[in-house]
Amino acid sequence: MKKLFFILFSISLILSCNFKKENNKKQDNEIKITYERGYGPKLIDYVWDGDRRSEKYDMNDSVLNYERIYINGVLDSSTEFYGNGNLWFQTQYNKGVRDGNHICYNEDDTTIKYIQIYENDSLVSNIDMLYFENGNLFSEITTYNGKSNGLAKLYYENGALRTKGYYKNGKAHGTWRVYYMSGSLKILGKWYDDTPNGTWKYYDERSRLVEKREFLKGEIINEQFYDEINDLDTFNLNIARELGHCFDELIPFDDDPELFYPICSTDVRVFFLKPNYYCVYTSHAGWCGSCGCHLDIYKMKDNEYEKLGICGCIGVDIQQPVKDYILISDTYKTSYCWTSYTGKYNIKNDWLNLLEIVHYDHKLQGLESDYDVHMDTCMYVDSLWKFRE
Repeated sequence: MKKLFFILFSISLILSCNFKKENNKKQDNEIKITYERGYGPKLIDYVWDGDRRSEKYDMNDSVLNYERIYINGVLDSSTEFYGNGNLWFQTQYNKGVRDGNHICYNEDDTTIKYIQIYENDSLVSNIDMLYFENGNLFSEITTYNGKSNGLAKLYYENGALRTKGYYKNGKAHGTWRVYYMSGSLKILGKWYDDTPNGTWKYYDERSRLVEKREFLKGEIINEQFYDEINDLDTFNLNIARELGHCFDELIPFDDDPELFYPICSTDVRVFFLKPNYYCVYTSHAGWCGSCGCHLDIYKMKDNEYEKLGICGCIGVDIQQPVKDYILISDTYKTSYCWTSYTGKYNIKNDWLNLLEIVHYDHKLQGLESDYDVHMDTCMYVDSLWKFRE
C-alpha cells in the first residue's frame, strides 16, 4: 500500500500599507493595515480510518493556509483555509478579540457548516446548518449551550423557505410559520414549551383561510372550517367527512344499491360543545329508525377523536343556530301519557347534560276512566318534571 504522509509548513509573509486621512494636522490619524499570510503544501487526497484521517499532499504545490488582517497592529479579521485551498474559517475581531461572526465552511463544497456569533470574545449563539444532497440548504437552527435557542429555518429541496420559527431551551416556543413551496403561507400558529397553544390558522395555496383551531396546552378545544368562498363552515362538515359519517357524492350501500350513504351538505351536522366535544347528528333514512335518528358523541383527546357513545331515538334540527348547546327533542313515555319535550343540552362528565326545557307537550294514553290516575303524572306536570326524576 502506498504510504500516505503529512507534511505541513508555513511561510509567514508580512505586507504593510499606509493610509492617511485628509486631516493632516495629527499624526495619530494615520491608519496602518498589515496582512499576515501563511502557506503550506496542497492537500490532494485524504481517507478516513474510523475517527482517524490520513492526508496526502503535493509538496510541489502550495496553497494559502491563513490570512490575518491587522489595523494599526490590532487583529481585525482572520481567514483560514483547508489544505485543498477552500475556505475553512472566517472570523471578525474588535480590538483584537473575537466580536461578530465566526463562520465555518464545509471542506468539500464550501457551503457554510455553522456560524458562531461572539460579543467581546464570548460566544452568544451558534447557527448550525444542514444541506440536501444537491447542495441546497436544508435547515439553519440557532443553538446555545447545546440546545436550540432562537431562530430556526427549514427549506424545501429547491431552496424555498418551508418553515420559520423559534426555539427556547430546546423547545419550540413562539410564533411559527409554514409555507407552501410557492411561498404563500400555509400554517400560522404559536408554540408554548413545545406544545401548540392559542389560535392556529390554516390556508390553502391561494392564501384563503380554510381552518382555525384553538389549542389549550396541546389539546384542541375548538375548530372552525371555512368553505371555498371563505365563509365559515359552522356545521364542521370536514370533521364528519374525516370520521366517515358522510360523503360529497351519492354512494350506494354494498348490500342495497337503492340506498345511499348520507350527503354531507344535506344530511349531517356536527355540533361543537365546550371544552372539546363533537356531536355528529345524521338525519338520513338509512341512519334513522321509527323513533328518530341518533347522535354520535366524540371527545377530542390527544388530537384524536375518541368516540364516547351514541344517543339514539332523538330529533335534532340540523339547521339550528350555532350555540354552546344543542336543542334536542325527545319523547318520555309512561303507561298513561307520552310527554314530548325539547331541551338545551351540553356535555358534562363525558355525556349529554340537560340545561333547560324550552318546549313541553303531552298526549293522553289509555281510557278516559283512567284520567284521575294519570292526572298528577301527566296533565299538570310543569316543564321542570325532567329535573325531578
